[in-house]
Amino acid sequence: MYLGDRGGSLHAIRPDGTGAWSVQQASPFSSSAPVVRSDGSILIADFDGGLQCFAPDGTRRWRVIHPGSVTGTPALADDGRIRVLYSSGFLRCLNENGSLAWQHQFQGLLLGASPVVDGNGTTYVSTFDAGLLAVGPNGQRLWSREVSGGITSTPVLTASGTLVVPGHERQVLFYGTNGVLSGQVSVELRLSGDLTITPSGLVLAMSGTGELYAIQTDLRIQGGGWPMVSGNTRLNGRARSRPTVTLVEPDPTKVHRTDEGVPLSVKIGCFHRRAPHHAPHA
Repeated sequence: MYLGDRGGSLHAIRPDGTGAWSVQQASPFSSSAPVVRSDGSILIADFDGGLQCFAPDGTRRWRVIHPGSVTGTPALADDGRIRVLYSSGFLRCLNENGSLAWQHQFQGLLLGASPVVDGNGTTYVSTFDAGLLAVGPNGQRLWSREVSGGITSTPVLTASGTLVVPGHERQVLFYGTNGVLSGQVSVELRLSGDLTITPSGLVLAMSGTGELYAIQTDLRIQGGGWPMVSGNTRLNGRARSRPTVTLVEPDPTKVHRTDEGVPLSVKIGCFHRRAPHHAPHA
């Protein structure tokens, strides 16, 4: 495990909790989570707008700086290139050595959300005031969707290709990777923080006042059973098939538990499936 602190130190911690090594840098590290690449190297952002790469032994390989500070956690595409969001309104794609491959500018307020990359190299970005954006593998805008009230955190990309999006106006939204809204679940209170999907398909969402909503679906996260944002430490996923979303409304009088046995106080939402559109007959 790797941890960067605001004193400018990067720590490597063994599974038993003992320290393996620590390195001191001039720039304090941001709250962005470190990302581990397939070769064992570590990517981590600092407060001065830099993105740094460290070898598994703690030796720094490179550091690149672009205007604006890094927001959220960088994401890795299957080809090894890195997607990074900047507070200046840019999504930048970096090559494995840190050089710039392309950049895409957009208008929208970022509130700490991270980019998410699918198996085709498409990057999905959520903003508070400009909605949900999709940017192609070469930096071209594919589509954008306005979301009433904005999006408060990082969308979750599932194995079937569904983007689960926490809307700020008391709703959980389900989009296809083509930008089509397939359904939504309404909740009583405004949501805050990231969504999580358990191995059994429970979508967990937290309100700003501490209410936990559990929504049963048939969705699964990509990359294993660890129920973290976007499913794995790479913040990516593969779209393999068209999703089928179903909601099972739990009994609010009972205490439900996740696969890990954690008790949940469940609030009920209402799933709205959009009817297929048929062209009028001539």
